[in-house]
Amino acid sequence: MNIQAYKVILGQSIDKTIRNPEDEITLSLSLQPDATRIIYGPKYDSFTITSTGGLPAFNQIIEAENATLLGSAQVVSGGLVSGVAYGLGKISFSINAPATGVYTLSMKYVSPESGRTVRIFINQGYYGIYTFEVTTTINPVKNKDVEITLQNGTNIIEIS
Repeated sequence: MNIQAYKVILGQSIDKTIRNPEDEITLSLSLQPDATRIIYGPKYDSFTITSTGGLPAFNQIIEAENATLLGSAQVVSGGLVSGVAYGLGKISFSINAPATGVYTLSMKYVSPESGRTVRIFINQGYYGIYTFEVTTTINPVKNKDVEITLQNGTNIIEIS
């Protein structure tokens, strides 16, 4: 068994290797309040993909709870999907585009605080990172529009 543990003190590190399965390494962690919490992306209601100028007319709506949910992503109250964060949870769905070109991806969401981000991957390639504004009780649901390039035929969109 080869497990490496690191203890960082003022930029220094110490490596330890476990050679015997009965050996143990004790790690000390120091966590600061609110400095080490996981910040998930917003909660999603739906995704709408529409064609832009010059492309055949196209409009498809995917309810977030009907998409493929992976990792920590889950349906919560009101049919919203929560728990989306890079490396932890993601939403995945496919789109059958009528032609190669630029489309608008409109994400309908709820976010209790501003600055929440998500990463978009299209056909397993990184597309970009996007930041969401806060929603309020006056404006409880917002849309975040992103222009995306899709290929003719099946495209897999992942949001994490």
